[in-house]
Amino acid sequence: MLAVVGWVFPQVVGTFPSGPVTTTDPIGAIAQVPTAAWAQIVGLMGLFEAAQFNWNNNIDAPGVFETSTDVFFDPAKVYPKGAAGQEEMQLKELKNGTFDVMCSIQLVFRSYGHDCLRRPPHASLHARCRPSLGWPQVKSS
Repeated sequence: MLAVVGWVFPQVVGTFPSGPVTTTDPIGAIAQVPTAAWAQIVGLMGLFEAAQFNWNNNIDAPGVFETSTDVFFDPAKVYPKGAAGQEEMQLKELKNGTFDVMCSIQLVFRSYGHDCLRRPPHASLHARCRPSLGWPQVKSS
């Protein structure tokens, strides 16, 4: 869900005036993000991975995460206690995650000029990526 929000936000609101990123194209913005920012992102991901490793192996880390819960990270305490409620919540999360991935894929295809809902993505691939192979040219609609 955050990927979709992060993709759409600059196109709706714009970029920050004092920031290093000057484009609203999400693919182009990847190269404009400073190396220090990427290091912070990777470091934060590593911190969460290490904390989850500690939680999975019952390594006590006082004050960081509560190790007595059924899930790794639930600050709002919304994970149900009963088995039926947990199964329903897991199914909702699975459906939500699947929908988010499909939305992200659609956004990536559209940024490269493919409209997945109207024509197959291979139509533009034939025309733009592999003309030297002699594939027939497909007109864009």
